Amino acid sequence: MKTGGGFDNNLMLINSTSAVTSTVTGSAVDFNGPDLYEINIRACVPKASGTSPKMVLKIQESDDKSNWTDLYIFPDIEAAGEWNKKMRGTKRWRRAVATITGTSPDFGYVMVGASTGGVL
Repeated sequence: MKTGGGFDNNLMLINSTSAVTSTVTGSAVDFNGPDLYEINIRACVPKASGTSPKMVLKIQESDDKSNWTDLYIFPDIEAAGEWNKKMRGTKRWRRAVATITGTSPDFGYVMVGASTGGVL
């Protein structure tokens, strides 16, 4: 699946500065309230090495940055690639949680965030 744009740097949910080898919880990002329309959330995973590497990637939302609920769970990620999902949040704050399993897993420098372009 190709996308027609890059990431919105202000709406990055995970922008790893080192290889993702264990569970990562991204910082809370202020979306200033519920979405007025669907937005595209894009996940770029440059590699998947190790024995049985698996990433369960969730997008969560919150009204208060303390109590989080799942907005969307991507299909299990077990290979390098790019995933896109249009979604409409109903709360102010968003974050991504990437739960990593496997033996010596390495997913590289993972990026998850709102995309400035749509899905082509």
